[in-house]
Amino acid sequence: MNLIKEKKIRRHKISDGNPAAAMLISLMAGYVLLLFAGSIFEKTGTAVFGLPENSGYPAAAAGFVILLLYRLWYRPEFEGALRGGHPEYALKLGLPILIVWGTVPFMFMLTPAGFGWPTAITVGTSLAAGVCEEAVFRSFPLSTFMRRCRNERMIPVALIITSVIFGATHGLNVLVGADKGSTASQVITATMLGMFFGALYLRCANLWPGIILHALNDIIALTNVSHVSEQGVVTGAASWWDYVDLVTCTVLAAISLWLIRPEKRAEIREIWKHKWTLPDETPATEVREAPVAEADEAEE
Repeated sequence: MNLIKEKKIRRHKISDGNPAAAMLISLMAGYVLLLFAGSIFEKTGTAVFGLPENSGYPAAAAGFVILLLYRLWYRPEFEGALRGGHPEYALKLGLPILIVWGTVPFMFMLTPAGFGWPTAITVGTSLAAGVCEEAVFRSFPLSTFMRRCRNERMIPVALIITSVIFGATHGLNVLVGADKGSTASQVITATMLGMFFGALYLRCANLWPGIILHALNDIIALTNVSHVSEQGVVTGAASWWDYVDLVTCTVLAAISLWLIRPEKRAEIREIWKHKWTLPDETPATEVREAPVAEADEAEE
């Protein structure tokens, strides 16, 4: 609180008055920032460091930069998406799920069944997706929403809205040659996977688990070399793997709703109160009444 009083605070009228609108604006702002920063970083990585085009690593760096910009915008109120919270909770829950999920493709890597080992490009692409997509679709909108969340029942609504937008953006892959049927399946699975990563972020208030699990998930997905390009574009027609993925993501979506069930929403709000250090919101009427009460006590 002392930090808030000592430093000049930037006023955030939309965020203070309408968290839902601020959430959507933050998501769009993050997306635009990422396009701009990502383009600059990719060109620099190719021209200066000799990296292959669309290697993913410069885009991942751009993702960390926009996370820093978000923190600076809300400075000194926001602790930062990569600090604090309870990341150990999300890793305990997420790693066993990911291990089970990765068992099938790992087994197929050992056979000539269309799966292959990760390459430097697939790792870079997956890392970029983990950092950038978690920043834009989880950290920016959900952090903004939780800043002034006054109604616990709106928490699942915020999660679903951001996840649907996240899934819908995967439909743009058809513009770069993705198979239409596989892309439709990807939109659905990405929406449900986004719910899982969003629920983890809401519960632990730290983005690292989502970044790590998202990147590992994409590395596993990109091992299906007969179906997906190194840059993550689904070029093959829908296959048995899409149905396995659909079932798995449905389970994860159910887990996400369980993570933010009504019994846990007060706990979620409490965690996020520590994430944000906001100015005192005590109504002016209460401040004026306090001296009167003290005077009455003195007279007694």
